[in-house]
Amino acid sequence: MIRRTLLAALVSTALAAAAAPGIDRARVRRSNGRIEAIVASIEAAARSLAGDEAVPAGRPGARRTVSVSLPGAAWDEAEVDAISLASPAERTLTLRYRIAGGGRRSRTIRTPESVTTADDEPIELDGDGPHELALSLRGDQRRRRMVVERVSDARSR
Repeated sequence: MIRRTLLAALVSTALAAAAAPGIDRARVRRSNGRIEAIVASIEAAARSLAGDEAVPAGRPGARRTVSVSLPGAAWDEAEVDAISLASPAERTLTLRYRIAGGGRRSRTIRTPESVTTADDEPIELDGDGPHELALSLRGDQRRRRMVVERVSDARSR
């Protein structure tokens, strides 16, 4: 009887060890899917904002808010260690992230208008969230731009 129990434990351990790489890949794939959803929501907000009317003189322009919830450590998804949002070029946002135990990855978000982050500094997000990002129009009729900032940063100004 002890031999059967020991054999069952050994077989179970071997099966779990064989399945672990596949489970890890699935967790990373699910986290990448969540990052893609974040990118899509930022792109949609930027497109919607660009379609808005010109910025009125002396008044704030249109604004869109995006709620971002980062993947956390769970049995079904891998944790994202760090995420940053920067504007390296005039109509481009770059989302850089690292999934726990892996290398840095990046996604490029193209915008229909000139875009920048508040104070031209990268926006750092940590923890599983939620985090609120605001995209707002600034400038005048000739030269308007989108500014991306954290909502908590926007309120403190």
